[in-house]
Amino acid sequence: MKLVRARADFLRGFVNTEEDDSALEELSRQNRDLVQVLSELEEKREQLERLNTKLEESNNELNQANAQLRELSAMKEEFLALTTHDLRSPLAVISGVINFFTSGRLGELTGEQKNMVSMMERNTQNLIELVNDLLDASKLESGTMRLDLATIELRGLTDDLRQQMLPLAAEKGIALEESVPEDLPPLRADRAKLRRVLVNLISNALKFTPRGGRVSVSAAPERGLVRVSVADTGVGIPAEDVRDIFDKYAQARSRATRSEKGTGLGLYITRQLVELHGGHIEVHSEVGRGSTFTFTIPTAGSDE
Repeated sequence: MKLVRARADFLRGFVNTEEDDSALEELSRQNRDLVQVLSELEEKREQLERLNTKLEESNNELNQANAQLRELSAMKEEFLALTTHDLRSPLAVISGVINFFTSGRLGELTGEQKNMVSMMERNTQNLIELVNDLLDASKLESGTMRLDLATIELRGLTDDLRQQMLPLAAEKGIALEESVPEDLPPLRADRAKLRRVLVNLISNALKFTPRGGRVSVSAAPERGLVRVSVADTGVGIPAEDVRDIFDKYAQARSRATRSEKGTGLGLYITRQLVELHGGHIEVHSEVGRGSTFTFTIPTAGSDE
């Protein structure tokens, strides 16, 4: 009996030893796996650090490049402002000389002379408008454009503009219409800047409307604002161009208007001037059926 117990105890101890050895082997394997995982994580960490270092270097290079671009842009804008400002004076002199010829103080001009003077006048006016566009765009971008606000009667301004632009409309065979109510609330605006907005919109409408078409200017009050619209029956604007129509140099990028003369800054300046007044501008257009540009301007009593 004692012999049996001793044998059982021996077997029991042998089994326990095997279990202990198996557990130690499993633990050792897990430790090896853990060491391998930690080694891989360390390698990944080092790779991430190298990538972060490269990213920081790239960001530094990009920041330097951006700083240089901003400096070049500022230099370009300054040069452009100085150049366009210097061009204004000689152009004004040329325009004055042309007016002297057309005034008749030098006697009656021959038909050929009238044609030549007329051509000079058109080209000089085009140059003046280009210079004004460039100078205004420069002022708007630099934040130096200022408004000389006053109480404005829109009807009087649109009447004057219609009379001024009727000859051009008649030459192109386009009907230029106006429907601005006499009892429209007065506006709080810079007269010269508001005039520029209307001139840009009406000129564009006349430019892109074929013979026999119609351009109309209308206005209506709207909760402390006046909503002004310039509509035409012209070629219209392709849908892919409408979104960017008020961007700088949009005309140069548009396939429909690329052949037209000008800086392509007209609508960009128009939007900036409208927003400078606290208004908003938008366009609705359909190719072959025309466009309607609509903008808002605060009334004189809206800030009280």
